[in-house]
Amino acid sequence: MANALDALAQLGVRLALDNVGAGRSSLAGLSRLPVDVLKIGPAAAGSAALVRACVALGSALGMTVTAQGVDHLEQAARLSALGCRHAQGALYGSPISAERVPDLLQRKPLTRVA
Repeated sequence: MANALDALAQLGVRLALDNVGAGRSSLAGLSRLPVDVLKIGPAAAGSAALVRACVALGSALGMTVTAQGVDHLEQAARLSALGCRHAQGALYGSPISAERVPDLLQRKPLTRVA
């Protein structure tokens, strides 16, 4: 579908995203869900505009905003500069099983990239 939309845009066809904030998949519904964290996917985290928008949306709804797929210090610094204060990814560690979490927390202090 994205390819078809790209092709139309290249032909000069103007595209509109209709009914934002209405219907079953609306952003308005997000405020009614018991959600504490809004996670920004790696693809969106590459766009400064999307990061700022996600941070603003999450903050307005009282959510913590976390960027996913942060693998490099430069990414973490850029995301922090855009207002995203939480991140996860290879920069911070590899996924582990739930059983290993207590041991990890006792052995290794958590660090934060400012």
